[in-house]
Amino acid sequence: MAGPGPASSAETPETEGSADTSIDNHSHLWRNAGVHLSAELPVYVCICNGVTARDIRQVAEAGCNTIPELTMRTGCGASCGSCLEMAAELLDEVHALRELPLPVLSRAA
Repeated sequence: MAGPGPASSAETPETEGSADTSIDNHSHLWRNAGVHLSAELPVYVCICNGVTARDIRQVAEAGCNTIPELTMRTGCGASCGSCLEMAAELLDEVHALRELPLPVLSRAA
């Protein structure tokens, strides 16, 4: 009968060469380094409610225009509120992309 001892190599998880399945969260960098929040990275904006930048972009594209509406749709900012500034910037970014500059109309006025 074997006593307590070190676990066999079959029981211990390998750390070298294993696939990294963690989410790279750079949300803490946006204030300090001017990091652009790419649509490809799963960046959590609201940690309290699990709302990502992608979620915010999707609801903004679906017609969400204000922070209160964003909070109602996603829960972003409903707990501590520390994410509201970043969420507002993402809403503004999506709305700026949706607006079509029409220089011909401005010249006609």
